[in-house]
Amino acid sequence: MVSVLMVKRRAGAHYAHSVNTHWWGQFGAQVASPEWAANALQTLVGAGVAFGVAITVLRKQLDHDRGLARKQRQEDLALAVAQRHAEAAAILGRRAILGAKALENFDDPGLVACVRTRSIGTWVTDEIMPGLEDTHDLTTEISLVFGEGMASPFWKVWMLRLHQWEVFRRTLLKLDQTQEMGPTNSPDFEHSFYNAVDKRMAKTSAILKEIGKSWVRWDGTGTFPAGDAILGQRNFEGWPGHRESAAWAEAERAMFLRDIQEGLT
Repeated sequence: MVSVLMVKRRAGAHYAHSVNTHWWGQFGAQVASPEWAANALQTLVGAGVAFGVAITVLRKQLDHDRGLARKQRQEDLALAVAQRHAEAAAILGRRAILGAKALENFDDPGLVACVRTRSIGTWVTDEIMPGLEDTHDLTTEISLVFGEGMASPFWKVWMLRLHQWEVFRRTLLKLDQTQEMGPTNSPDFEHSFYNAVDKRMAKTSAILKEIGKSWVRWDGTGTFPAGDAILGQRNFEGWPGHRESAAWAEAERAMFLRDIQEGLT
């Protein structure tokens, strides 16, 4: 009985050894064959190529993602700057509009008294004409935030108003002395004087308000709307400057006197 089992075990072991030997032999033959080597090489090359392609695609995707993130950061920064610019411009615009409206609060005698008492001997001061007090600060702020020269159109309008105001004052003081148009403290004269002043100031007030509104409505993108386009649309003619100021002032004074006289008749 024992010998039979031993015989079977030996036979099984021999069979397993034969199978293993046969399998390893076939495997060795396959490995040694040119076809297997070619297939293995092709598989390795394909895997390498696939891996290289995957790395390239991954790098491109990462570069693309970084580019998108960089673009998003730039857009976010530009949006933040635009918002700050829009907020600053809105504040400045409202101040400009308030300055343009300064003369609207006067009645006839109040405006005449204001013109009479506002000194223009040293005209570059903080108290010359209503609304001008804030203009110096406005132009400085615009230049600081948006760059030099951006306040130029706005200031050109105020320069014209300022020199017109000088004409009003000199004309009134002369009429106070001569009384050539009658008493300058009478309701009729004050009403006519008011209308003659308002005729000129209303034109520049409308321009200043329009410039101020354009600042309030600006979304902060692009170039600050300084007001050059508005001056062009309005055919604005500014103060000609010191060299031509004498002739300009004389022509303004003559038209101003004519308007006062027409209002009295």
